[in-house]
Amino acid sequence: MLTSGVDFEKMPDMALADSIKQALEQAAAACFANAGADCQVTPCRERKFGDYQSNLAFRIAKREKLGPRDAAAALVKALPENETIETATVAGAGFINIRVKDAALAREAMRGLADPRCGVPLTAN
Repeated sequence: MLTSGVDFEKMPDMALADSIKQALEQAAAACFANAGADCQVTPCRERKFGDYQSNLAFRIAKREKLGPRDAAAALVKALPENETIETATVAGAGFINIRVKDAALAREAMRGLADPRCGVPLTAN
């Protein structure tokens, strides 16, 4: 079995995008009183921008009457330390581009390899 010195059992059982979403929601709650924005995290279309991206800053900026880049910068600065996010940067008009830590990618790969169905749920029929 492949290992990289990471204790996979002690890491949270959470998909990468869900972990990023949770971190962004925590940052939003720390920065903005009305942070109840619907956080969306999607894979980046181009690898050069990162692994995932979010447009959360646009949603918050509209409600808070801020520029999206300012909202994105505040969110990036307030991101809590976690086991998934390597870096988060502001891009374009206010997107947040996220690169995932190698250990988090390895964790997800190991979970997939340990699952006989590789994470694919069974259907009803």
